Amino acid sequence: MEALVEQLAEYFIMMAMGAVLVKAGIVRSEESATLSAVAVYLVLPCVIIEAFQIDCTPEKIRGLVLAFAAAIGVHAFLALFIHMCEKPFHLNAIEKSSIMYTNSGNMIIPLITAMMGNDWVLYSSAFITVQLVLIWTHCRMMLCEDERFDIKKILLNINVIAIIVGILLFAFKVHIPGVVANVLSSVGAMLAPMGMLILGMLFVSLDFRKIFADKRVYVITAFRMVVTPVIILALLKVSGICDLVPDGGKILLITYLASITPVSTSITQLAQVYGKDVEYASALNMMTTAVSIVTIPVLTFLYELVFGLG
Repeated sequence: MEALVEQLAEYFIMMAMGAVLVKAGIVRSEESATLSAVAVYLVLPCVIIEAFQIDCTPEKIRGLVLAFAAAIGVHAFLALFIHMCEKPFHLNAIEKSSIMYTNSGNMIIPLITAMMGNDWVLYSSAFITVQLVLIWTHCRMMLCEDERFDIKKILLNINVIAIIVGILLFAFKVHIPGVVANVLSSVGAMLAPMGMLILGMLFVSLDFRKIFADKRVYVITAFRMVVTPVIILALLKVSGICDLVPDGGKILLITYLASITPVSTSITQLAQVYGKDVEYASALNMMTTAVSIVTIPVLTFLYELVFGLG
């Protein structure tokens, strides 16, 4: 638990660094859009491909199948949740995306490494993969207000291509040569710091009095950081799927950690790319990130208590 808190503290320090750069006049908040493009179209694909660069053993395949099943189930629940809440709470595209999509792409790998070690990072790729596919299909269509399902655009998206390449390399047990693998690792390591720096740069331009006065920010934050995590925990427990494979409880913990992180930075980045309300997306990201330093350790402790992992 101490390692978890330390990792979260590091994220806040990284955000503070981004804010200092803007405050010092070295860069402008608007320039974060360039970093967002680099993160989305270069750094993230490297992370995806590297995640699949592991030995393909029967035990790991069974664990991955469980992780993928849990990730699909979690996202199916979240899609149902936002559908049920859309009309009663008048949710817009930014709000629905913020409730459904977490910052697992930036946060989960460092969190798992700090808490459980490198051997468990593999299983985080399941949640990241499922979420990435949905972000570049379902989420993109919501933010673009485009109901058309253009399979060609989806398949030609660099992140979807990276997922397909990663899966093929894993399935055929192909390992990338050392130099290229090192490059992927080095570039991929920038994802979390870059994401936090972008947030810090954007936060400087936010009107905090307006944010704290907006009741909807608190509602969406509660949905993302408290309500859905508690329901997901209950669903994982009653499903009994943790008993299907050895160490199922630990594998599901990785899925659970991915599902309780703050709003995905991709929402802010895509809002920039597609000309949506970047300020509101950043406000939701800021608020959920702020409360995560409390909610993530508490919810993780609750998971360990429920599943007997303490």
